[in-house]
Amino acid sequence: NVGVGCNIISHTFPDRDIPSFSFHYNGSNKNMDFDQFLDTTSKVKGRRDQSLTEPEIILLRNIFLARHNS
Repeated sequence: NVGVGCNIISHTFPDRDIPSFSFHYNGSNKNMDFDQFLDTTSKVKGRRDQSLTEPEIILLRNIFLARHNS
């Protein structure tokens, strides 16, 4: 299972389970800062002439909080 908002960089096959909002590099996971994630997501969508909507932010925040409060 690969979670929401992951970045995966690996020279081999990555782990089978990569948590949401994590940066996976060659077998190790580092948690992402949520505000930084939103900033990056907003820039990526902007390059595609799209904007990050309030419902998307709420959904992403709920997923982030569910992962970090469990």
